[in-house]
Amino acid sequence: MALYAVLALVAPHVRVGSLIVPYEIFAAPPVLLVTLARTRQWLPRRASILLAIHLGVCVVATAAANASLGAAPDWIAMAGLLRGALQAVALASALTSVQLRAVAAAVILVNLGLTVVQVLFPASVALFDYLYFKESLVPIRLLREMGGFARATGSFGSPIDLGGLALTVLAAATAQLLLGRRSHLTVLVLGASLICGVASLSKTFLLGAPLVLGGLALTSIFLAKGDRRLASAGRFLFGLIPLGGVAALLVVNWMRGRGMPVDWYLGYFTRPTDALVTRYAAADGGLNAAMQVFRENWVLGVGFTRPSGEFLGDSLYVTVLHDAGVVGGALFFAYVLWLGVAALAGRDLERLGILVAFVIAGVAFPVFPNLLGALAIAFCERRSWEARHDQAPAAVRMRGATPVAASVGRASASAGELVRGTGHPPTGSARCQAAGGR
Repeated sequence: MALYAVLALVAPHVRVGSLIVPYEIFAAPPVLLVTLARTRQWLPRRASILLAIHLGVCVVATAAANASLGAAPDWIAMAGLLRGALQAVALASALTSVQLRAVAAAVILVNLGLTVVQVLFPASVALFDYLYFKESLVPIRLLREMGGFARATGSFGSPIDLGGLALTVLAAATAQLLLGRRSHLTVLVLGASLICGVASLSKTFLLGAPLVLGGLALTSIFLAKGDRRLASAGRFLFGLIPLGGVAALLVVNWMRGRGMPVDWYLGYFTRPTDALVTRYAAADGGLNAAMQVFRENWVLGVGFTRPSGEFLGDSLYVTVLHDAGVVGGALFFAYVLWLGVAALAGRDLERLGILVAFVIAGVAFPVFPNLLGALAIAFCERRSWEARHDQAPAAVRMRGATPVAASVGRASASAGELVRGTGHPPTGSARCQAAGGR
């Protein structure tokens, strides 16, 4: 399942004659079938009913729209949402949080290499267009028509998706550093996320990164509750933010020297609300037609139909409301809120950072049922399950350690297991030893 997740995010599309099929779709049926069949315990459990009912609302809304409006169902969209939900379940059930981190690290490092190639050799756009173009990916085709890369797209064919990946990995890596997991790999992944995010010139990353970093610093100080190391780490992060800005400016100057339209996107720092205009403007925004359909069918939405031929794809929130109305939207957002409350209750900075990135990325594209969103949800669900079934805190309390110290110990033990290559969660004794050693 880990290999499938990596390849689904970085592998070129499969071409059969004139037919182009993304690897994610090509390999999903057998991989998901085998994974779910072999998994002894499916996750998530407690809150999965919210997502299940949300899916049910979408199906009912589709039937209602077909009957009342004569709108034909979009079976591809329906299959996409089902696939995204099954991917989240399979990832959370089959992989540990350590393995899910390894998947994210592999994906961002591969995209770092692709991003460097795209910036150094803009004319390579023809090759990347051949490898990653599909009908729903307009950006990569536009860049080819322009004659070269003006923004990096990585393995996604879209700078927006690359920016969303970079923001999510940035949040996770920063949280790991705050929790004491300061390995060379974590630092490398953090640097890769910064380079990919800046090179994508994605407003999602450029405006979201300061929010994520500042939010993590404040949250770490708030959650410290007497743990001086975590509070000190939060203050240290505040000091690192300007240094990160300097590093970003170096990348910006390098890109500016290569003729990329950096200044246009940096202008959004002084007018951040303008970043929403192209999508959400009432008069001529790209999602105006979809929002009008929602206003006319606000209770259940119209499901997997497009009565007016409206465009969808530039917003998670508009897509959810369009498909499931207020009823289904409330269920979906209640599920995301539940994940956030569980992370806050567990004082888990990594989950909180990933969820904040998920919420920010949703403004720019439907991060779920995208595989990137499924990976984020799977990690949050898996970490929540591991926290509930972790026997280390009882032993740790015997040694007088604080809950924060226990979480740091678990992170260190997990890192040790990853270095040793086991790929499995550390045993209770290993966790106790790591926490007691601190």
